[in-house]
Amino acid sequence: MEPNNKNKESSSNEIHEKVEEVSNIEKPKPAVKRAKKFVFTVDADYVDYVDSLTREEKTDLINYLLDLYAKESEEEYKKEKFEKMVKRTATLIITVILAVPIFFIVTSIALDYTHANYLQMQTNFEKLFDNLNKNDDN
Repeated sequence: MEPNNKNKESSSNEIHEKVEEVSNIEKPKPAVKRAKKFVFTVDADYVDYVDSLTREEKTDLINYLLDLYAKESEEEYKKEKFEKMVKRTATLIITVILAVPIFFIVTSIALDYTHANYLQMQTNFEKLFDNLNKNDDN
């Protein structure tokens, strides 16, 4: 069990060093917001470590972790938003690439049928007038 305790102690020391580094960082002047107390539950593995921290170190640690989480959440949101935009853009491009040629093909076919129909009507009217002229001559 000693190696496990050494791992916990070394990770505890590393975390303690990081907390000290964070507490040495110059903090920005907060806007007119008041602080609020919260109650957190800490896993049993970290109880001794959290108990060893001063009140200010605990506050710094929680604020640091919340800041990291907020930044990570914002980056994830931006990434998801970008992915949606890429998907929509790709869908739009594919739709345009497929729809424009199909539109021209359908229009061409419709115009061909219309032209053929007009030619057929012209031929029918010519036959009708020719027959009427022949009947009038008789």
